[in-house]
Amino acid sequence: MSRLKLLFCLILLSSTVLAQSRSAISQKAIGQVIASGIRMDGVVVPSGTTLFSPSLLKTAAQPGVVRLTTGDVLRLGANSSAAFQRSGSGEITVAVNSGTLSYRVASGSATTVASPASFSFPQRGTGLPVPDLSAGVVAVLMQAANKGALELIVNDATRFNPSARTMIRRRDGTTFEVHYLQKIDGNRLILEAPLGYDFQPEDVVLQGCECDQAVGAPSDGIVGRLTQPAAKGQKTLTIETIGFFDPEAPTLIKRKDGSIQEVHEIGSFSGNTLILKKGLDFAFMPGDVLIQGCAVPPLLGGAGWNWTRAFLYGTLAGGGAGAITYASIEDLTWEDCSECFEKFGYPKKP
Repeated sequence: MSRLKLLFCLILLSSTVLAQSRSAISQKAIGQVIASGIRMDGVVVPSGTTLFSPSLLKTAAQPGVVRLTTGDVLRLGANSSAAFQRSGSGEITVAVNSGTLSYRVASGSATTVASPASFSFPQRGTGLPVPDLSAGVVAVLMQAANKGALELIVNDATRFNPSARTMIRRRDGTTFEVHYLQKIDGNRLILEAPLGYDFQPEDVVLQGCECDQAVGAPSDGIVGRLTQPAAKGQKTLTIETIGFFDPEAPTLIKRKDGSIQEVHEIGSFSGNTLILKKGLDFAFMPGDVLIQGCAVPPLLGGAGWNWTRAFLYGTLAGGGAGAITYASIEDLTWEDCSECFEKFGYPKKP
């Protein structure tokens, strides 16, 4: 009898150990939650909490970042939920149940998907964070928006470029329209013009090149060229348009050699005369280009320049550096001819 009891105890102990082992395997860590106020399986957890498989994450008013053991960094949009689980092959499967989720694809570029969506992450993550601004799907509607409405309630408005074209599209892709934003207030998008169609919750809101294609903009973004010189501080430009030109769109004015560029809002446009809301920060010449659409950076109130290419531009334009010769453009430095930069409208070197 005692031997039977001992055998029974050994079997019971082995079963318990095996069950605990299986439980440990099923609860293997697959990442870490970097967010405050996020719910994991219905319970609010602090930032830094380990993410186990399987788990359901749900955000509230603020988005959350998830760093997976694959190396991928994901951004779960505000008012969104997603399920995480490790597959038998070691990949981590993510199912977006509501809202949006942003991540980087294998090439390193960022993308955002709207619910419902499901995909897997193998062991090849870039480890790079998702950028603040987004292209493609940016958010989904949380409430219906009827024809004539000027306001959209979205799950997450933190990644919108306020100056970019914005598309509202039904989930089945049958209906869409392109708008500009008047302002962003919390998770409310205020449109400059009323909606022409009805839209429902979970319909998607997009920004980026897809919006440009919808309105017939050129793929390279070049919509015009200067035909007359434009001095620093000048607001009135004489241009020729190339294809689709949108007087409401933020416009990048760029020297054809790429040395100087600045973003402007357009005050008015008639014939071949373009009037800017603000004067130019630098001088531009005939042939310099005007760019609109997804190639234009956000309106941040500044201009950019490339010191090396700026020097070459000044030399080609007849600057006082004609006596200086170089084996390659990379040999040029500011010290070679600092006055050449200032002569052609470039700022003093910081």
